[in-house]
Amino acid sequence: MNIATISDLTGLVLVAAIFGGMLFFALVVTPVIFTALQPDASGVLIRKMFPVYYLYMGVLSALATLTVTFTHEVEAVVLAAVAGLFWLSRQILMPRIDAVREQKRAEESGPAAFSFKRLHRLSVAINLLQILAVLTVLVRIA
Repeated sequence: MNIATISDLTGLVLVAAIFGGMLFFALVVTPVIFTALQPDASGVLIRKMFPVYYLYMGVLSALATLTVTFTHEVEAVVLAAVAGLFWLSRQILMPRIDAVREQKRAEESGPAAFSFKRLHRLSVAINLLQILAVLTVLVRIA
């Protein structure tokens, strides 16, 4: 087995793990948390989980990028973008959402509530884009 084959297989496993992890988190973990726990408790738990989720998926995406770089250049660029979006979500978007959430609690309505909805929609849109990008890469390298 040559290095290109090992790289391809490793990349395929990593991309499959990213896709499976993202789907599991979106379709199983998050809904279970919000249906099993009271709103305050579910919010606290999910806010604790998101940084870990983003870090884990970002690291996997970066590793996948490295493993497919030499045999699938376009897919490597897509995976690098996915990794970058995980970093952006973890380091920039989530802290802003948390800050606006606190403002929203103090106001009950007004600009903070609007900002929270807008930022939350953005985070969901980014995650959906990432899922579609990872699925596309998975199909193309499989």
